Amino acid sequence: MTEQTRNQQNIQNTDKQNIKKETIEEFSLKWHIKVLSVIYIILAIFYLILKIFLK
Repeated sequence: MTEQTRNQQNIQNTDKQNIKKETIEEFSLKWHIKVLSVIYIILAIFYLILKIFLK
């Protein structure tokens, strides 16, 4: 019984570690994409403002 519970705990621990690694990578990728999209939106607005006022 103790060996089975240890094995189950080890499997659960490795699963938790794998899930944490995947979520960190996904979060990082999503975060970078969001930051880049915000930067591009700000640049586009700035460009339009300059285009209107500097005619």
